[in-house]
Amino acid sequence: MKELDRAVIRRLRRELVRSTYVDGAAAMRDVSRIALFAAVPRAAREHLAVRREVITDLNRARSTRPDAAGVQHAGESSPVKLATRLHDILLLNAAWLAILSAGLTMPVPRKDGHTLLPIEDWALVSGIATGLVLALLVWLEPYRTSTRWWPIGGWPASLTLGFGIYWIFVGVSIPWRWEPNPDDAVAVYSGMALVALSGVGAVFLWRRARVDDRAALDREMQVAPELIDRSDVPEYLRRMDDWWRRVDDRTTPDERALIASAGVVVLAELRRGGFLTEHEERAVLRDGRASIWAEPRP
Repeated sequence: MKELDRAVIRRLRRELVRSTYVDGAAAMRDVSRIALFAAVPRAAREHLAVRREVITDLNRARSTRPDAAGVQHAGESSPVKLATRLHDILLLNAAWLAILSAGLTMPVPRKDGHTLLPIEDWALVSGIATGLVLALLVWLEPYRTSTRWWPIGGWPASLTLGFGIYWIFVGVSIPWRWEPNPDDAVAVYSGMALVALSGVGAVFLWRRARVDDRAALDREMQVAPELIDRSDVPEYLRRMDDWWRRVDDRTTPDERALIASAGVVVLAELRRGGFLTEHEERAVLRDGRASIWAEPRP
C-alpha cells in the first residue's frame, strides 16, 4: 500500500465532508470518486470541465427545442443563468478588454519611456472604457459559472479581483505619470477617477463572484438542479460514464497505486463515520468494488 502524503489526506477529508449519503450503499458507490480526486487533483479538474461541458451541451440543446417552454425545469430555484455561446465569447473578450482599457495610458518599453497614448488625450477615454468593461462584467456575472471558461483555465473569482487591483493601480498612478497642465486637468482627473472607481467596483463584484463560485462548486454533485430537464439525466450519466471508463488509461501506474491506497483510507473513514460495518469494508476490499469507475448517481 502506497503511503499517502498530507495533501492527499487533506483533499480526501475535504471531499468526505462535502459528501452526503442516504445509506451505506450510496457511500460505497462514491469511494472511487473520492479516492481518484484526492490522489490525482488534475482528474478532479478534468472531471469538472467535462461535466460542465456535458451539462452545457444538454441544456443548450434543450433550450433550442420547439417544446422547450413546456419542459419540467430542474433548476428553477437556482440563481444561475444559462450561458450561451454569446456569453462565452463576451467573457473571453472581456479579459483582454479589461487589460487594454486601463492600459491605454500605461508606460510602454520604448526608448523614451512614454505612455502608449498621451495621458492628457486618452485618460478620459480610458476611464470611460474601463467603466464599460466593468458594466459588461457585472452583466456577465450571473452567467459566468455556466460558461465553458469556468472553472478550468478560465474565470475564477480571483481573476475579477486581479482586474480590480490592476485598475486601482493604474488610476491612482496617473498623477505620478502626468505633468500637470490646467487645460487638461478636468479630463485627466476625471479619467483617473473613473479607472480607480471601476477598480473599486470590480473588488465588490469579486465578493459576489466568490459566493457564486462556492455555490457552483456545491452544485457540482447535484445533477438535477443543473439540468434544465430531468429527462436528460440518463444521457448525462452515459456521457460521464464514458469519461470514467477511461480513467485507467489516463493515469500512471504510480497514480493508480496512490488511488488504491486512498480508496482504503476512504473506506476506513466511512466505517468510522458509521456508513459501513467492518464486514462490509472487508467485503469491498476483497471484491474490488472500491475501484469501479462510474459517475455518481443522483
